[in-house]
This record gives sequence, C-alpha cells and structure tokens, in this order.
Amino acid sequence: ALNSNVFAEMLAIRYSTPLFRLQTAEQVQERLVFHNTGAEQLPGVIVMSISDTVGENLDPNHEMVVVVFNGTPDELAYTVGDLAGMGLTLHPVQQESFDIVVQGASFDDATGTLTVPAWTTAVFVVAE
Repeated sequence: ALNSNVFAEMLAIRYSTPLFRLQTAEQVQERLVFHNTGAEQLPGVIVMSISDTVGENLDPNHEMVVVVFNGTPDELAYTVGDLAGMGLTLHPVQQESFDIVVQGASFDDATGTLTVPAWTTAVFVVAE
C-alpha cells in the first residue's frame, strides 16, 4: 500500500505545477538547471531546479521547484548558494506524505542547504 500511495503522491506533485510539464525545448533550456555537476559531482545525487522567473509566467503558484534525488544510503546535505534566501519549503504533498521518511527533508534558508534522507526524492517549492 505504501508504494501505491507514494506513487499517487508523485503524480499529484507532477500535476501541481506546469513547471513539470514544459512544452518546448526552449522552455527546458531556459528554465531547467542541474546543480550537482562537474568535477565535484556527488555520485548518486541529482539536484535540479525549474524556474518560473524567466520568460512567460507558467505557474501562478510557484516561482521555482527544486528536486533532489538522493540515491545514496546516507542522508545528504547539499548546498546551492544561489538558493539561499529563497524560502524553499518541502512540497505540501510531501509534508503530509504516507512516506514519513521524506517528511524529514528540509531546507536551510540562510545557507541554501537542502537536506534529504537516504534513498529519497524530495521536492521543494518557492511560492509565488
């Protein structure tokens, strides 16, 4: 039952913002950024942000969505300095998730640090 509930939550998150349903390659190129890249890249971790602060306003509710895929056996604390002061919060669906582990994901607004439990995908949002 947990798997089907979490899957339903992921679908609810996907449909909660048009930022997860960009329509053109241009939209993807101007809005999507991968943060865990280059020589210092952490294996097993994907950190991406999708911005609604460029181009046409696609989502009246969110300025940005940040997704962290922690595919490692350890809790992750990943800092993106550009996110400091943006007021990210865990997506409301995950705040009330059937998976209590994801409820432990957090954001430190002062440092821009995203903390995500082991083997967890967390979605953070910035309200518009």
